[in-house]
Amino acid sequence: MFTSVFSHKRAGRALSACMVLFTAVFVFSTVSCSQPAESDSGTDASIYGTWTSSYDSYVITSSTVTYDDGGFGYGWTGSLASVSATDSSSGYIYVEYTSVGDAMSSSLEGTYTAVSYKSLGSSSVQMATAYKSGGADSESSLAEAAAEFTIDNGYYTYYGAYSK
Repeated sequence: MFTSVFSHKRAGRALSACMVLFTAVFVFSTVSCSQPAESDSGTDASIYGTWTSSYDSYVITSSTVTYDDGGFGYGWTGSLASVSATDSSSGYIYVEYTSVGDAMSSSLEGTYTAVSYKSLGSSSVQMATAYKSGGADSESSLAEAAAEFTIDNGYYTYYGAYSK
């Protein structure tokens, strides 16, 4: 009696119908899920490029960094010594000065400084060149610059906002 009401033929149709229904629900729920909003951060974010603000700019390539202070004599150019990310959107850029502006001492050439960056996105970042009152202007080696020019040591109290 059971086999006449529930035959293998009907079981196959019922299983096929369930599979179609499951697939439809899965596809619909996957497509209709809210997708993450497009943000300015992510894997396409790179510190390299031309970053400008209303006042100044940084041009960062794989071999050089140029800071243009807007004409006040504190601009500089340097060889990119290292980039050290502290997480996916922040880190330090270490630079060996190759030329400095008129308002800076030429004795800085050949020494190292650092630029801190944070909130790195594909088209925006916040950056600051190492500075603190009474702090070092530069260091004679990359290792000394990495040890000295840190947020924990009190450098980088003001960050500028830059865009590509």
